[in-house]
Amino acid sequence: MGMLVIGLAALPSKADAAPESEQAAPDLHKTAGDNLSPGRPTLNSALKTTLYSPASHGLTALDYDAFLRHFGPDASGLPGDWGGDRSSIIEQAFGATPAPPEHILRDQAAPIRRFLLSQGINVQLSYKNETMWNVAGGIERGGDYAHEVALQLDTDVAKLTRLPALSGWSTHMAMIQRAGRSVTHDRVGERAVNLAEAYGTGGNVLVHLVYFYAEKQFFNNRVNAAVGRMPVTLSFASSPINCAFMSICASPMAFKGTPGNSVWPNSTWGGRLRLRPALDNFLAMGAYQVNANYGGISGWSWFNRGSTGVFLPIEDTWQPYFGPHGLVGHYKVGYAYNSSTYPNLLGAIPEGERKYAPTARAGHRHTFWFMADQMLWRTGKTQTSGGILFGGFIYNSATTSIFHQQEYIGLLAPSLVPGRQKDRFGIVFSHYKFSPLLRRGEELREDAGLNPGANLRGPQSDESVMEVFYGAAVMRGILFQPEYEYVVHPGGSTHIRNASVIGFKVTALL
Repeated sequence: MGMLVIGLAALPSKADAAPESEQAAPDLHKTAGDNLSPGRPTLNSALKTTLYSPASHGLTALDYDAFLRHFGPDASGLPGDWGGDRSSIIEQAFGATPAPPEHILRDQAAPIRRFLLSQGINVQLSYKNETMWNVAGGIERGGDYAHEVALQLDTDVAKLTRLPALSGWSTHMAMIQRAGRSVTHDRVGERAVNLAEAYGTGGNVLVHLVYFYAEKQFFNNRVNAAVGRMPVTLSFASSPINCAFMSICASPMAFKGTPGNSVWPNSTWGGRLRLRPALDNFLAMGAYQVNANYGGISGWSWFNRGSTGVFLPIEDTWQPYFGPHGLVGHYKVGYAYNSSTYPNLLGAIPEGERKYAPTARAGHRHTFWFMADQMLWRTGKTQTSGGILFGGFIYNSATTSIFHQQEYIGLLAPSLVPGRQKDRFGIVFSHYKFSPLLRRGEELREDAGLNPGANLRGPQSDESVMEVFYGAAVMRGILFQPEYEYVVHPGGSTHIRNASVIGFKVTALL
């Protein structure tokens, strides 16, 4: 999720550094790998002096050079310095590293950032504005505005407490405030797929807790563990590439829109373990409480009753580099089991139609996913600096999941406009297949002259969404992103006209 991030403690990149006269403090860009001689690479952290905000979704305050100096150019045949991030990616919740941010208050806030980081504190405050209009199709023309303000706080516990025994421990906390209305619901008549990401769960309260958890590195950073209040999608079936877009932000809709798979800004009790069995391979596994209350309307009611089971995901990621320019890819395959017992989606069938209804039982839910992204050409030195082809497939149990399948494919690319190197272009196409059992129940109710379901105008079958944008860096720290979305079969039904939605997203980082 993009945001106006007031990154008070975000470690500045070279472009953000204060003038040399102000840099009396130790060089915070120096990493553990700076003193390595060429030879066998180690897994020492390359991020000794910065903290990672795991949910910044593209506005993460990372040291630009931390990934580039960890290995010498001849180390173990790695492709120059392009492979340097292999030693530190284990610390991060996503499989691809966002490009470094630019702060609006570059020089003014740099001393504050350096001081807070020296104390083990990273603070980011963000704002995101999404204003969209339905201009054709749907249920009515018109527009809606929604925004999100988010505060994130990360701490290095050893630095903060001055206790070396707590080395490797960190904490992460995020809170948001959301307001506005949904063009998706109000104008398009869509209830299944969110077309504007900022609107959604969040309680419409002053402060909604997103997550609060502790994290620990073990065994020379080969093992990373986290426990606390967390969304599942911080660690599974997600990528920062997705949050350049509005319709698939954080995780594909067929994954995050399935009950039990908590997604920002909702969280439940849980824990996950991330292992690094090989240099280019990462294995993550977790266990999360399934509780539809998600901490109540504000997210702070951590001990609400309502737990129905446990969500058990496992995901393996292969991160190869190809060619002399280090064209990086991320290939993920995962599976999750939800032990909660869900009713079948056939629903209530009128007595006269029951003889036509298939037999279906309540059951647990199984989810499979495959996600991939591959850099096709490189324009810079981060894992998202270049043209990236990406896509994926999600499969859910048809008897208990509204979204039975989703396929998507897209391209995220830097601007091809001369002189606009900081701009970006993106296009993604998603196709959704609804549960056949869900559709059959809706057809039988419609045949009996009843409403097929709440907020529905007809049985749900399939739906497609295309999204295209051009993100323009209008000034330092501010991205203005015009959007166009075309929706085929809104809500999965042919009873609503195909919709054209236009608008813009504004994100910024102080």
